[in-house]
Amino acid sequence: MSNNDDENQIIAERRARLAELRKRGAAFPNDFAREHLAADLHKAWGGKSNEEIEPKHLVAAVAGR
Repeated sequence: MSNNDDENQIIAERRARLAELRKRGAAFPNDFAREHLAADLHKAWGGKSNEEIEPKHLVAAVAGR
């Protein structure tokens, strides 16, 4: 079997697995809700020390890679 045949077989297997996941519902659900922007957090807290921030028990939800 050639390298191209191997790749085609792998792609076919992945597509079959994806089709099976989709039968069960959302294959890759995206239910994460971003609440903050990193730039805004840097503006608000970037110049503060850990000792200043930690007692506030802040929670932030940001998204990105």
